[in-house]
Amino acid sequence: MKKTVVLLAIFVLLGASFVLAQFAAAPQCPGESQLSDAISRCKAANQGYEYYYDSSQCKQVKCTVVCPDEDALADSIARCKSQGMSYEYYYDSSQCKQVKCTVVCPDEAALSSAISRCKSANMDYEYYYDDNKCRQVRCVKPEVVCPDKDSLTTSVSRCKEAAMDYEYYYDDNKCRQVRCLKPEVVCPDESALTASIERCKSANMDYEYYYDDNKCRQARCIKPTCPGYDSEGAIKRCKEAGLDYEYAYDANQCEHVNCKNKKVNCQRSLKDNCMVIECDDGYYFDSCKICPQTTVTTAQQPTATAGAAPQPTAPTAAAGTTAPSQEEKAGDVGEKFQKCVKEQKEAGIDDEIVWQKCRNSFPDNKEVAELENCVKTNKGAAAIDDEIVWNRCRGGAAGAPAGEAKGFFARIGELFGSLFK
Repeated sequence: MKKTVVLLAIFVLLGASFVLAQFAAAPQCPGESQLSDAISRCKAANQGYEYYYDSSQCKQVKCTVVCPDEDALADSIARCKSQGMSYEYYYDSSQCKQVKCTVVCPDEAALSSAISRCKSANMDYEYYYDDNKCRQVRCVKPEVVCPDKDSLTTSVSRCKEAAMDYEYYYDDNKCRQVRCLKPEVVCPDESALTASIERCKSANMDYEYYYDDNKCRQARCIKPTCPGYDSEGAIKRCKEAGLDYEYAYDANQCEHVNCKNKKVNCQRSLKDNCMVIECDDGYYFDSCKICPQTTVTTAQQPTATAGAAPQPTAPTAAAGTTAPSQEEKAGDVGEKFQKCVKEQKEAGIDDEIVWQKCRNSFPDNKEVAELENCVKTNKGAAAIDDEIVWNRCRGGAAGAPAGEAKGFFARIGELFGSLFK
């Protein structure tokens, strides 16, 4: 019985060993999680993948090579440029076309541009070499030199010269500096504005308000608005009357046109002991032509014949007196009027005050009025005592009225004398 039990145990052990051997020889295929991990590893390496079955008929994952397409290559090129680099193509071990970024060192133009940027920022610069052995430029802060005491004193003086206050402060470099301060602004009050307006009004000007650089309200004078005026029409009227014109301004500074007499220029000279006067208005005077030599004869008194009626005789003046003729009286008025006007040597020939003063001495005298008008209209000089002008108007030309001929030879003598002054 004991022997049978031993044999049975041995049989059981042998069977178990056979079963265990069969299980040990069976293959261990990867599960789904293991396959997913293998796929992830392919993708991380920028590769594709595929399934296959090994010799034990287990499902496996194998990475496959996927070359980049044109879009992928363009993305790689863009990344190189964004880093300020160039690029080049190459083929990897799988014979795939790839992009590689390459370093391009800056040329002299790029270095000069970098230097200019430093200078525009008020900084110095220096050269250095980067990790790619390229020569580069970088800006560096200049050496700080703070102003000394004398420089600060000079800055204070400039503030004072500009009538400004000043203060000390420290800049970004911890240097003590000086800056000027604007004085406190005091704007004019209403009374000051009113005073400015009154000054404008007293000058016959308008005014307006404005704000100055300190935002203060101020008043300033402006030219008054002038009424419409036809300057061209006024000039035309002057020319039609044979007169010159000039621009003038009234009390309100408004422009208008005044007619004025044309200036006549005369030249006087001595030719063959004759005085000659020539004016640019056509007037010509030759003393020898209007004063020829004459022979004076004594008139014979008629004798009465027998039976003839006695001829009436004009009454004679009393002994020792001579009755002045009408011509002599008229000449006296002209001479007195001329003397009155010519005494005002400093006055201009158009000075109305002088003419009025002398005219009042001979009220309603026709000769005075004509003489004044002649001198003003045909003036040959600006001086009020010009002898040529007076003699021209008082009978210096041929055909002058008899009343104006009195004293003519005396005036001719004066004219000759004036040539040699």
